[in-house]
Amino acid sequence: IKDLGSAFRRTAWYGIAAVDLLQKLLWRTRPHELHPGETEAIYREALREIEAALTQGGIKKLLEILPGIVEQFREVEHRERERPLIGIVGEIYLRANPFSNAGLVSLVEELGGEARVSPFGEWLSYTFYKKLGDTRLRGEWFAHIKARLESLVLRHDEHRLAQAFDRGLPGWELEEPPTEVVVGHSEPYISEAYRGEAVLTVGKSVDFALKDFDGIINVMPFSCMPGTMVAAVSTRVKR
Repeated sequence: IKDLGSAFRRTAWYGIAAVDLLQKLLWRTRPHELHPGETEAIYREALREIEAALTQGGIKKLLEILPGIVEQFREVEHRERERPLIGIVGEIYLRANPFSNAGLVSLVEELGGEARVSPFGEWLSYTFYKKLGDTRLRGEWFAHIKARLESLVLRHDEHRLAQAFDRGLPGWELEEPPTEVVVGHSEPYISEAYRGEAVLTVGKSVDFALKDFDGIINVMPFSCMPGTMVAAVSTRVKR
């Protein structure tokens, strides 16, 4: 990916972050729809539109089409019903792939809940965060400054995308907490020195709890070491 250049990496980030926000729209709207399948159909078409926009017109085209997509979700006939809000955390691929997790989000909805899954983009933000720390420790100041600038651009881009979705999502869903905040949430239970998904899983669980979620599901592959670590400290986190 590095060899493809910074323009490609930035476009890819826009695509990932846009789909993260699009999925939040899906999960917020679908449980309350009056006509089953309507929201899912809009979501599938929106994915195709985002892909076409990035392929044919890049970031500029993407930002042009997003407000229209948001309006389609807003026009879905729905009836607001109080549902328990369930946060889903855990191994990145497993939580993000409906086939691998047996349609966990849909299952939560069928049982009367409303789900939110940790965004895929959190891992990219985390890698930038660790790059900042690593380059500082090694005294690689040019690389550190470059990483700092890249992180600032990433946050700026996230804010631009949030503005495109602000008519469809509440403020607390538009932008994720900074990585250092998520890592800080995890620190009392799993040290930052342990790198990877376990830190993010615990940190995001605490973030969900602070936002008054009613429950949290941790998904992990069989015998997954980071997932086992999270399970081991989950009782302490709950307390």
